[in-house]
Amino acid sequence: MKGRPKEEAEAGSENDELASSIADQLVEAKAELVKLGRKVFQLSSKVASVQRNDGDYFAEIPVDHPMFGRETVTETELNEFYKASEGYVALLKQLNIQLLKCLASSKVMLQTLAKARFIARQSVRVSDSVDLLLKHK
Repeated sequence: MKGRPKEEAEAGSENDELASSIADQLVEAKAELVKLGRKVFQLSSKVASVQRNDGDYFAEIPVDHPMFGRETVTETELNEFYKASEGYVALLKQLNIQLLKCLASSKVMLQTLAKARFIARQSVRVSDSVDLLLKHK
C-alpha cells in the first residue's frame, strides 16, 4: 500500500493544476470583459458625438456590412443576441462567486488543519516534557 499515497498525491497535483487553470481562465474572462466594457463606453461616446453633429453620418453604411450580419436583422434578433450576452455575464458572475466560496471553504479547512497540527505539536512537546520529568525522578 506504499504506492497509494503517491497516487493520491499525483491526483491531488492534477486537481491543483486543474483548479489553478480554472481560476486563471476566470481571471482572463473577467479581464476580457473589462476590455469589452471599455470599448463599449468608447463607442458610446463616439456615436453620441457623431449623432449630435450629423444625423446622416451612418446612412452610408452598406446594408451588407458585417455589423448587420445580413440585410434583414430585426430588433427581436438583436434583443436575443444581447439577452444571451447578459446571460454569459451573469454566468461568469456565478462562477466567480462559486470559486470564491470554494476558496473560502478551502482556506477555512487549511486554517483548521494548521491549528490541529499546531495543537498536535504542542501535545507532543508536553508529552516529551512529561517523559523527561518522569525519567529524572
